Amino acid sequence: FILVSVLIITFRFALQLVIRGFLINTGAQRRALLVGTGPVALRLAARFRTFRDMGYELVGFVSLEDERVGQAVGGIPILGTPDDLRRLIRDNQVEEVFVCQTDIPNDTFFQLFIDSEKEWARVNFVPSLVEMMRSQIHYDEVAGVPIYSIRETPLQAGNASVKRAFD
Repeated sequence: FILVSVLIITFRFALQLVIRGFLINTGAQRRALLVGTGPVALRLAARFRTFRDMGYELVGFVSLEDERVGQAVGGIPILGTPDDLRRLIRDNQVEEVFVCQTDIPNDTFFQLFIDSEKEWARVNFVPSLVEMMRSQIHYDEVAGVPIYSIRETPLQAGNASVKRAFD
């Protein structure tokens, strides 16, 4: 029992090191856009930069304010507005969109969601307190920042193969 426990812990630790090294060294990171330029978006951007082994490469920000496009926040460019989202996802090969601004008008939020889905990008959002109360939302955490997804995307090719092998 003790030997098996030690071996499991050792194997798991070694596997995490290998996966982190793979993500950092091969560039196998998911490209991400952050919607919003407030404190939550800046915190998440800082985490993405600091913890590269999380598997995210930050492409840039999307701002609700037209006049901010072309500027940079913390050295990261503001690439466009929500109206530009589909083009930004395509041009930058974005796989995930993080909505970090909680005061987005409902119609703009739904358009962000629809545009991201049309381009096959996963939508994540940092919710307001009201949204946190809902229970039918998928919860995840990225470096200590709570992330909620409206819908899970199908398993990616690598994960699907691993699942099939275990099945």
